[in-house]
Amino acid sequence: MGGFSINSDSAWLQPKPTTQNSTGNAFIAAGNALSEIGNLLMGNAAAKSQTSPIRGNQTLSNTNAVNNQKTVPTSKSSASEANIVAQTPTDGDFKTGSVANNLFNKMMNAEDVKISVISNEISSLMSKKNPTPEDIKKIQTALSQGFQKLGGSMTKFISEKYGDGGETISKEAFMKFQNEGLSDAEIQNMEASNNNVFKRLDVDGDGVISAKEMSAFYYAMDFDNKNVGNGSIDSVSYYANMSILDDPNENILDKKMAYTYNMLSNEE
Repeated sequence: MGGFSINSDSAWLQPKPTTQNSTGNAFIAAGNALSEIGNLLMGNAAAKSQTSPIRGNQTLSNTNAVNNQKTVPTSKSSASEANIVAQTPTDGDFKTGSVANNLFNKMMNAEDVKISVISNEISSLMSKKNPTPEDIKKIQTALSQGFQKLGGSMTKFISEKYGDGGETISKEAFMKFQNEGLSDAEIQNMEASNNNVFKRLDVDGDGVISAKEMSAFYYAMDFDNKNVGNGSIDSVSYYANMSILDDPNENILDKKMAYTYNMLSNEE
């Protein structure tokens, strides 16, 4: 599958270049840090109960029953892509969110799964060596709509299952979602981490997480350490972003989320 890369000097995703040009690209330097994700996870991951797909790097681990070693995904997924948003309304729905939640749980457990938000037609366009401006526009629209469906669906799922069923996710509902299945001691241990995660996802700082903010989060997760996205999220990209999600300091995920959030805002 082809890929598209972030270009901070443009309002659009640009076709993946033959060579990376760091001039004017705000993401390259920070993006290099993601190449160290595997080492970070192997050194810092701690085993926890895993019922919620959005947590922080404290929970990222998978214990191999044979050798009792923690494992993390280290190469691109070989799993077939499941486009779970194909028949989903633009603003998402609870059922799609539930399916996505289950797939993210599998990623949390280092299972080889992949979620796609684009059709085979769009995937083929992304593989073209010289896409036309019309192709680029079509791809961008499909990506934005796909991730809006995914983010909107997760918002509805969390809000309806853990909150008041409103259009946004309250902090209380988010914490219930984050802490499900954890012991009192684990909840206390995760308090700072969860607060950092909520603050990061609440891009505009209004005290709730909107569907657009959730969409921006998953959209940002699509981009790898070379700032290239392909319209899907697999276990590798999931782990890479989860490992820095609860970082109290600004990092590459903030930059990518600001970019995707602004893109979605410009399309409203």
